[in-house]
Amino acid sequence: MESKNNNNIIVTVLLVIIIIGLIGFILYDKVLKKDVNINNTTSNVEENNNKEEIQKEISIVDAVNYSYNFGNVDSNPKINVRLPKIEGDTKTVEELNKKILNEILPKTNMYTEEYYTIKGDTDSDKVYSKGANVTYNYKIQNNVLVINIFDDVPEGSITAGLYIWCDYLYDIDNDRILSVKEAAQKLGLENDYNEIKEANPEVLENAYAISIGENGLEVILLN
Repeated sequence: MESKNNNNIIVTVLLVIIIIGLIGFILYDKVLKKDVNINNTTSNVEENNNKEEIQKEISIVDAVNYSYNFGNVDSNPKINVRLPKIEGDTKTVEELNKKILNEILPKTNMYTEEYYTIKGDTDSDKVYSKGANVTYNYKIQNNVLVINIFDDVPEGSITAGLYIWCDYLYDIDNDRILSVKEAAQKLGLENDYNEIKEANPEVLENAYAISIGENGLEVILLN
């Protein structure tokens, strides 16, 4: 009789344990798991918001924007120079801004240092430059900032062959200056880059660029 009572007690204890376990599982599934999902969702929203904030912090203003005439001639050719500045407080942004000015400004001097060539001995034999516009555009895609700087030289000008075309690529997420190959990977242009690379295996990396075209970004080879 005593043995039977002991068995009943054991069974009862096991049932209680099972019931407690079921109640605990239900509570976890309905309440705690829901809280975990809410926390994960909140975390993802905060992460996305942070990425958006990083992108919003990057803005472009004019670092240089001026025009001037040169040459003592009736045509009075004009040079227009407009260069970008990235607004940001990191060392990489500061480095990129200096790089743009240091590389581009000296090139604009070529329009003014020798604004005419002499084909004869008289003033009528002088061929004058017709001026130039140096400007830029930019695009942010996949949190990569693409800046194109280029010139627009009137056809027939003696400076028409001294063109400017440069691209600058900045990884906003990781605060890095990118190569064209790295930018192509982040921008989803890796296949385009590889196709051009396979067709032109002898071309060096610095001949590649990311261009902001009418139909979006594209990988190109500079002439």
